[in-house]
Amino acid sequence: MALDLNVLNGPQRKIVRDTFVAAFDAHSLNMLLQDKLDKPPLQNIVPTANFEVMVFDLINASKQNGWTEKLIVAAETASENPRIRALRQTLETSASIDIATVDERVKVHSPASGGLERLVRKDGAFSDWGLWVARMTEIGRRICRIEYPVDLKMGGGTGFLVAPDLVLTNYHVIEKHEKKVLDPAQITCRFDFAVGAEAPTPVKLAASWLTDYSRYSPYDPGDVGGLPDVDHLDYALLRLERTVGNDIVDGATRGWIGLRDSAVLPDAKAILFIGQHPSLEPLKLAVGSVIGANGNLTRVRYDANTERGSSGSPCLDAGLNVVALHHGGDPDYSKLLGEFNQGIPIHLILRRLAARGIAKFWF
Repeated sequence: MALDLNVLNGPQRKIVRDTFVAAFDAHSLNMLLQDKLDKPPLQNIVPTANFEVMVFDLINASKQNGWTEKLIVAAETASENPRIRALRQTLETSASIDIATVDERVKVHSPASGGLERLVRKDGAFSDWGLWVARMTEIGRRICRIEYPVDLKMGGGTGFLVAPDLVLTNYHVIEKHEKKVLDPAQITCRFDFAVGAEAPTPVKLAASWLTDYSRYSPYDPGDVGGLPDVDHLDYALLRLERTVGNDIVDGATRGWIGLRDSAVLPDAKAILFIGQHPSLEPLKLAVGSVIGANGNLTRVRYDANTERGSSGSPCLDAGLNVVALHHGGDPDYSKLLGEFNQGIPIHLILRRLAARGIAKFWF
């Protein structure tokens, strides 16, 4: 279902405002309004104030008069800012799942009032079936199997698009390539590798393929001997040879998964979904719940099943927002079943990328 940009809700309008403030100044926004939309200058549309307040008023004015979509389209054509380029995708992500809050939904029922059903989970409120399925399908198109030959076998893991040509995965998935033991030219990111899909879409890496990375901790996995610090987050940001996120798949743009630096660690017992290629098999979905965080909040643990090949998978909360990057599990193999799997909180990864000066593709 296409998002109507003229009827954005409050949180979505805030996304637009934050993006415009990051991408434009007063002069460039005035040029956009006059050159692209034939509108008067900003100060003639809204009262003079600081720039963010004026953008806030501008977006509200465009909503009231039915030209928010034209404003966003004009911005997309006028700016190469990565946040502008990802704006529509981010808005679609925010709109795809309509989960009512528990505070809005909780009502006291009794047999006498004819209500026998009760809410039992804080994160288990209702979603529209069709929107949820459609959103999960979209996410699946953005997850890839990372594969490469090693020792006459196939090695690899899982990754997912976070920008048109950027894939996020674990450092340990490509460690031997970073250390030049293996040739990165042999890495393939295979999208659409799922049961029922018509044909996979293989994509190679760019010549300058490793945009950024952080090694894993000597205490991974399981905090054996100490706690991982925020400079050991086991991630790798890979650049593809082309913008596969702009591909048309089943009549729609493939897109990418928008990340938020405001993401928070989910509470214990919260629902968690992991889209993955376990044992490098076609795309699978595992469902579990959060166990809790480690001692310094640098890892989050959960009971969703994973296997070799799942490393680098996105961990999604009940609203299908990425909250962690899966990277490992219980190191005690003396037990038949492990007690936990674990991931890296996504906000820590984004915070490190920002500190290292990586061009911002997240929100």
